[in-house]
Amino acid sequence: MENPNKRHRRIWPLLCLLLVLALALFGTWLYIKNKDKGPLPKSVEQSVSFPIYYPSPVPAGYIYKKGSASFQKGILFYTLSSGSQDSLVSEQAIPQNPPDLNSLTGFKKFQTIAGDAVIGTNLGKPVVIILSNTTLISITGSQNTPKDALTRLAASMSSLPQ
Repeated sequence: MENPNKRHRRIWPLLCLLLVLALALFGTWLYIKNKDKGPLPKSVEQSVSFPIYYPSPVPAGYIYKKGSASFQKGILFYTLSSGSQDSLVSEQAIPQNPPDLNSLTGFKKFQTIAGDAVIGTNLGKPVVIILSNTTLISITGSQNTPKDALTRLAASMSSLPQ
């Protein structure tokens, strides 16, 4: 007959292994459940009270510049990069008196999924302004960003699910 103490010595390592596996599975489940699912950090998205627009699909070559998103004084900022070309996106709730896109000299009007838009230059940099029903969106490219690249970014802007 086997000694009961020897049997207990064999069971403890097995119980410890099962406990470690259970904790690992629980930790993985928590991580997946709480992981950011959107393109922007969840903490930033939750600070914003208006619909957020983001390119969908993101034009080829562009990526979200990690850590660039912030929400300051009612304005959301984030940067999209394509190689050495950065495009700063700023978004805010549509003001009571939105800008009249037709009055901007040197800007060309076009349509996007998000709404009416114009493209032009400001201080030597290409700029797109989009007026959706809820959000004023501005996309400013680097000096070396071609206008057609900014137009593609603007054309793909769509509202993120809230």
